[in-house]
Amino acid sequence: LHYKVSEQFFDSVEESDFSRLKKLYRTNVKSFFKKIQSAFKNAESEYQNAQTAELHLKKGKTLSANLYKLGPNNFPESDTVLLDGEEIKLNKVLSYSDNAQIIFKKAKKLGKANETSADRLDEIRKKVVEIEDLIRRLEDAKSFEELSELDTVLKKYAIDVPDLTVDKKSSSIEPKEYLVFKSSDGFTIYCGRNQEENRKVTFRLSKGNDLWMHVRGIPGSHVIIKSEKGKSFPLATLLEAAQICVFYSKVKRDKKVEVDYTLKKYVKSIKGTLAEVSYTENKTLLVSLEPDFMKTMKSNS
Repeated sequence: LHYKVSEQFFDSVEESDFSRLKKLYRTNVKSFFKKIQSAFKNAESEYQNAQTAELHLKKGKTLSANLYKLGPNNFPESDTVLLDGEEIKLNKVLSYSDNAQIIFKKAKKLGKANETSADRLDEIRKKVVEIEDLIRRLEDAKSFEELSELDTVLKKYAIDVPDLTVDKKSSSIEPKEYLVFKSSDGFTIYCGRNQEENRKVTFRLSKGNDLWMHVRGIPGSHVIIKSEKGKSFPLATLLEAAQICVFYSKVKRDKKVEVDYTLKKYVKSIKGTLAEVSYTENKTLLVSLEPDFMKTMKSNS
């Protein structure tokens, strides 16, 4: 896949209010585009690797068919063997029989990956095309209104939407890296508001026994409650963190929202994605957002 980006996309521009805002858009989109490129390369590599499933299966069958000649319990003298015109790599510390089983297991694993890798690659390819179109529209933008029309795509991919406060003394706005709150029980709560912040909160700031939260099945914030030695997580803190989850999601106006929670050690990053995760051992809270709740929490942030 070739990435066709305008050569002028990252050029500097005259420092008017509009050009400063456009530069902020460029910075945010550029950062996301680099991550998408990296994700695509990883997905492409996984896809190509998965295509070797049939080859591994063939080699496993060839080795099994020749076990009687090699001696199933014998150990290879070399790290390769040529059988029926097929060169097969071997582990010299394993018997021929064990080598065959290892090859079959790898073939099975690659076969499963092959079922999803093509869809994953196609999904990321579509994202790349959409971001390239976003870049072209950004370069063509001539007004604040045209910039604001791009916000829908930015929000779709959890890219920060720049907000320029007209201040002649300042040429940029320093964004917060993530949000930090104190619960009514004194527990520290971290909250990410986009994919970059979510990755930082979940995989850099938290440890295995911290509590991780996310609204079930809906894009939104990753929320972490930091564990404290010798203390369990109080119900009040759980509910407060769950409401933070709801507030920074797309369903904050729903009457009842399901929020999953589990220990961070049961949360795994999905390879080839920016901040998507899988998790197990989870429980669910059913919560609704209290009208003045975030005012209170923000005063403790």
